[in-house]
Amino acid sequence: ANAEVNEDGTLGEDKGNMSIDVNELTITDQKNKEESWSEGFSFSTSMGGNFKQGEKAGLKPGEGSTAIGANNSGSKTEGIAYGVLGKTKSLTVAGEDVADDSEILAGKHRDISETSVVTKEETTGGLNVDLTISNAYLGKNGLTNLKNDLSLVDDMVYTKESGWGGNTKQATQRVGDAAADLATSVAGNGLNVFKKVDNYQDKTARRESFAQLNKDELDVVANPDNYTESEKKAVADKYKATYAGLRGIDVAETNVFDDEMLKQAEKKDYKGLDKTNMHAFTDGNAAKNDIYLEVDSMNEGTNFAKALGHENKRHDQAENGIVNKTPDGVSTKHDKEAIAAGKHSESALQREMKYKGVSDTESVGYTRTAVDYALIQNGSDKAGKVGDAQPLTIFVHGTNAGPETADPKFIKAVGETFNEDVVQFEWTGNNSTHARSGASEDLWALIKNHDFKDGEGLNIITHSHGGNVLKHTSVRYDSSHNQDNKTIDNVVFLGTPHREDYQLDRSVLSDNSNVVNVFDKDDKVQTLLGGGLTGIANQRLDNSINLDVDSGFGPVSSHLNLDSEGVWKEVAKVLPSE
Repeated sequence: ANAEVNEDGTLGEDKGNMSIDVNELTITDQKNKEESWSEGFSFSTSMGGNFKQGEKAGLKPGEGSTAIGANNSGSKTEGIAYGVLGKTKSLTVAGEDVADDSEILAGKHRDISETSVVTKEETTGGLNVDLTISNAYLGKNGLTNLKNDLSLVDDMVYTKESGWGGNTKQATQRVGDAAADLATSVAGNGLNVFKKVDNYQDKTARRESFAQLNKDELDVVANPDNYTESEKKAVADKYKATYAGLRGIDVAETNVFDDEMLKQAEKKDYKGLDKTNMHAFTDGNAAKNDIYLEVDSMNEGTNFAKALGHENKRHDQAENGIVNKTPDGVSTKHDKEAIAAGKHSESALQREMKYKGVSDTESVGYTRTAVDYALIQNGSDKAGKVGDAQPLTIFVHGTNAGPETADPKFIKAVGETFNEDVVQFEWTGNNSTHARSGASEDLWALIKNHDFKDGEGLNIITHSHGGNVLKHTSVRYDSSHNQDNKTIDNVVFLGTPHREDYQLDRSVLSDNSNVVNVFDKDDKVQTLLGGGLTGIANQRLDNSINLDVDSGFGPVSSHLNLDSEGVWKEVAKVLPSE
């Protein structure tokens, strides 16, 4: 084309001096994909003290401050690099001259000034938080100190003569709300920095979801017994859209149902809970995770506000791979997190009512419209079907881990492979035979008590010593005591230390079962630390599909990264398609 290159790297004018003589002309565009990701966290604390000469020296933990920071960010870019044929002085194909208007050149890209185009540019992650809080708020008297300090702020700013300027008081009180949320998040999550930040963001999302409601919408939540189901659903939809946007999750669908419309066979959910005794619940089946609000219960007290917090938290957990199948709904830490979210939502509502001048009013009732009746009928029909499809694909984490440390992208990828949500089995994660034995009892109980439907598979994915929990379970496993005589269809070991004292009983596997054993040759945690007192553990497993992957750099990260989205994509390739 005889074009010069500009200083910015682009091509200049196409002078059309190129001559081409070929037997066949093929011009192909190429798709480009780029993805980057970075994450990190920081934690620091400082303490005041007395170091004056002649006086007793010592640190004072209540003085100073604690700072935590976390960030994760990335980008995804997709584009097309055009196959470009510039202007030609002469073009000969298979011995014949080709003119510029020939059909051979129809649709071919000829402009050298446009060699590529970006078709998708997406920013991912977006977490960038730096939080600093006084140590006085982190001890056992933290909330008392915070309350006293906020009262002092009121005394310093407010005067009877001039009152408060504009929204000064409300702004000060909102800062106090945020400080209280921060204090409880930092003090209540041990040394898990990301959990502290995530808990604080979760609380902030709930407060902001109420803040985005105008005065009339807030009154619907505060006095639901004066509004129709259509009006309550509209407000619930706005609340959860704000919450989901701030949490970076999909928006759940809100349904209203009447428990009196449920048939006897429909009154139990997939965990055995009686739907007629629940104010609200979240459908954890497959990928739906819909939210259901009972029409009469929502009109009682603050049930509506608590349900918004509780059920959206349940949905948030499910979106991050935590599907809770406990029989009581109150015993696990994830149950308790959801319950706490409901209480926090109730508190956040009361604060927002104060800021917007909304009060509790006497009930005047409402009249249902045809639209309301249709909503209730549709919601009741859907609520009755919750529990029909009961997935059981289980992920068993390894030592010193838990559902909160699992990569959501990995959990989602596993669920997509088996077309169902993944149940994250939680155990202590302690590195002991006793802990793994106890976990195997609980895992067997989960499987034994599950109501399998016709054709439903049982898939168990394990990481590290989670695989040995499964092996121990296989010894306990007795399909004759499983109410559906169900055997295991797919087993995946990710970096499991294979030792003589943990053996997989293959009699519990189905006739067409698959056992995939994944390892990284650089993984020393699996072989050395995982061997314990038994010596060096094996990476390979006989009579299995042994898959050697490159999961990371170094002897430790190569082990920690085995339960990742990238590794699972390699696993999915060797599993038979449905």
